Amino acid sequence: MIFIFTEVYKIGGIQKYNKNIVDFLIRENIKAICLSLNDEINFKKNYLTFKGFKKNKIKFFIFSIFYSLKNKKIIIGHLNFSPIIIFVKIFNPFSKVFLILYGIECFKKLNIFKKLNLLFVNNFISVSNFTKDKFLENNKFLKNKKFFILPTYIEFKEKIDYENLPEGKIMLSVSRLDKSEKYKGIDKVIKVMPDILKEIKDVYYIIVGDGDDRENLEKLCQKLNLKERVIFKGFVSEEKLNFYYKNCDLFILPSKKEGFGIVFLEALSFGKIVIAGNKDGSKEALLDGEVGILIDPDNIYEIREAILKVLKKEIDKRFFDGNFLKNRILEEFNFEKFKERIKFLI
Repeated sequence: MIFIFTEVYKIGGIQKYNKNIVDFLIRENIKAICLSLNDEINFKKNYLTFKGFKKNKIKFFIFSIFYSLKNKKIIIGHLNFSPIIIFVKIFNPFSKVFLILYGIECFKKLNIFKKLNLLFVNNFISVSNFTKDKFLENNKFLKNKKFFILPTYIEFKEKIDYENLPEGKIMLSVSRLDKSEKYKGIDKVIKVMPDILKEIKDVYYIIVGDGDDRENLEKLCQKLNLKERVIFKGFVSEEKLNFYYKNCDLFILPSKKEGFGIVFLEALSFGKIVIAGNKDGSKEALLDGEVGILIDPDNIYEIREAILKVLKKEIDKRFFDGNFLKNRILEEFNFEKFKERIKFLI
């Protein structure tokens, strides 16, 4: 089988999802070829061959078609790669094509060209029920196609890179800071910080991630006199990120367009309280509120009140039981369950 990815060994949710698939194939000794448009590395491990194309779209497209001719199962890792599908079906008509649906690109109505290409998809793989439902809401002509729900898996990471943090209560967000991803709600958390500080003096907000909207967020912090209280860390190593997860008092990302939200699983695997939006795939990551607090991401009052209740310990006691949160999330999204869920493909 062949997997055609945007990127794997980069930072981001879909990248972690793709990497988990690659790691699964390696660990289970499954024969596969993985092609990645943006990655720069090439390697062979067990029965897996990985080729990165360093953003060379022409070469990537040619090799995608070439390798698809020799394989019965072709898994397309992104909706924007849909033009590949029709070429695969022309040159390898008996192949089985799967398309992975992950994030915000799946929430829109398709143009006529993508509609035509997707008619040739045999099966869709969706990271969540929300993503599937949102996709079909705008593309009803595909409602009779077969859909498989394949959430990711999480494994607790113990490696940590230590650093000194401010003494006080730590709130944490992990996200790209791109203008195209303002729906993540980081600006809303910053806007409620002055009210939070009026009631709880020793609160700090750490933001991990970077992007072209960071400058605007930093200006917002200056405007609200929060320069010492909101700390931008940029992109960090996995070991450093684990340190922030381990030492935060609260993880918050009031997003409204998450396909799923792997960062929630990461925070929960460290037994941390999570606040997330209730309008997207975040609900499924938090097991519909069983392991986290769901709020209306458009309601800044709800965001403020949820933060205050957590920091004042005025919420259900189960959310302070780190072992419960960790064990429950690892029980639901572990490697063995992923292995069981992905049987349809293998």
